[in-house]
Amino acid sequence: MLKDESISGLQLLEICKKQLVHETAEDVLKFVLQWVIPIVIKSTIPLEYYKESHHNVFELLLSILSSGSIKNPQTASTLLNSAMTSVRSEQDYKLLVQWFKSG
Repeated sequence: MLKDESISGLQLLEICKKQLVHETAEDVLKFVLQWVIPIVIKSTIPLEYYKESHHNVFELLLSILSSGSIKNPQTASTLLNSAMTSVRSEQDYKLLVQWFKSG
């Protein structure tokens, strides 16, 4: 549970993921992807959900990048860096390599 115990880390992670789909502000994306999500996963997610949580974030980021909706190169770079740090399996690594090859 989080400090105020009104929501769990998994619930906060789901809220962040739902908001990321529609977020376009570079500063918000950068803060959420580089600080909020990693801290939530590291500090509040039960160990048995750790790998799955990173995988879900990775898939979300790859789908946002693949959609073509991100036009700002800095925003795309932030998303890509976060996707790369979320890779926790051979399958995710292969998907990332495939994404790079497909352009």
